[in-house]
Amino acid sequence: MIDDYSDIINIDYNPRKKMPLKMRSAQFAPFNALPSYAEKINEVTKVPEIKKELTEEMKSNLNDKLNKIKENIKNKPLVTINYFFKNKYISIKGIVKKIDEINKVIFLEGNQRILINEIINIYIEN
Repeated sequence: MIDDYSDIINIDYNPRKKMPLKMRSAQFAPFNALPSYAEKINEVTKVPEIKKELTEEMKSNLNDKLNKIKENIKNKPLVTINYFFKNKYISIKGIVKKIDEINKVIFLEGNQRILINEIINIYIEN
């Protein structure tokens, strides 16, 4: 069967409007199919911080602050705690709810738990 295109030869051709330049350029914009993958690569390539060893003076100072917090636990002391977590130092501010001396954990309101052995400094705010 030979097709001579007679059914479409005499059809009027209506070209579409040209696409705006802004929309055309969007087609060629960079596309990141794996954004979480790039984040993981950046996370892995970061050099982790090294946990600092506390001096005896720093340990004594930290112990005094923990005892002061424990004495005033009913007054809901507001503290800022600097501690080591997942290869970096973090600072968190909150109200101390409880100090567990057996498991060496400080509980802040909002169910935040901080290991006492990871703490480098505590600032007690009034």
